[in-house]
Amino acid sequence: MSKFLKLSNRIVNTALIQHVYFDKAAEKYSLYLSSTTHSGFLMFGSGSINGNNNEIFATKKDHLQSYETIEKWVNSLECVSDKLTK
Repeated sequence: MSKFLKLSNRIVNTALIQHVYFDKAAEKYSLYLSSTTHSGFLMFGSGSINGNNNEIFATKKDHLQSYETIEKWVNSLECVSDKLTK
């Protein structure tokens, strides 16, 4: 299994993907990436830290090549629930 997804306009490290959402009605995959940068402040035990979650999406209508790449990658994943049903 590849550690990277080569989409039509970018290459994505699969280790950064937090979750994948598939909208069946819209035929759209959304990849949510974890943040690698954080900003914020801490002072005297309180403060805040913020991160950016990026979304990459591909629709079957507008981004066919990327959509098919994501679909192929998702279908190649071995999941625990798949093993339980077999």
